[in-house]
Amino acid sequence: MQIFDLEHDISVIAVRAKSFPDGIMDAFEALNPLLANREGPRTLYGLSRMQADGGIEYVAAAGCNGPGEAAEIGAEYIVIPKGKYASVILEDWAKNIPMIGQTFDQLCSNPGLDPVAYCVEWYFSPKDLRCMVKLVD
Repeated sequence: MQIFDLEHDISVIAVRAKSFPDGIMDAFEALNPLLANREGPRTLYGLSRMQADGGIEYVAAAGCNGPGEAAEIGAEYIVIPKGKYASVILEDWAKNIPMIGQTFDQLCSNPGLDPVAYCVEWYFSPKDLRCMVKLVD
């Protein structure tokens, strides 16, 4: 685990999963047509956080150019806030998908977590992702 300093907010277009974990792929599949005919490649993100009822909220997301773009295509707009994150890079994650949950379990044991921030999956390359949990500023 390392501390990663996210220097700038990240604006994303978001589609909420109807359930977790079963609805994750459906949320990404609903996101894809929203990105069709949009300029440039988009970095993908997965956002999750615990709900008051003990369930997990999951959001499939892609980088965007601000709230106007999200509104234009009828999507939700979320900002991943800049700041310090506890972080682990997972290489070739698709070969061991359960590793993602195990990594977030480990990261979420950190006592300095921001209790309202999303846990972030940052798919920064086709094979690798950065798992991040925001620390209290």
